[in-house]
Amino acid sequence: MDSRDIAPEGAAGILNVFVDRFEGYARHHGIELNDCSLQITKVALDIATGGVFAASVWGVFVAGFAVLSTFQDSYALGTACFVTK
Repeated sequence: MDSRDIAPEGAAGILNVFVDRFEGYARHHGIELNDCSLQITKVALDIATGGVFAASVWGVFVAGFAVLSTFQDSYALGTACFVTK
């Protein structure tokens, strides 16, 4: 795998951390968030990050945790966007 292929996926993983941090910051300070849009962003970044871990044997183990994170974010997406209260 060429390092140029890994760079965008690695950047998506870094952005995912910032999305979580900014979400916590906004909620702490009472800033209104669109939960559906936020969950769509999280799932998209989880999917974009997925391929970066498959480059090594240890990475396959870590990729399992990434898949669990994607499932968790996908469930949150369904509840934020499609469940009416």
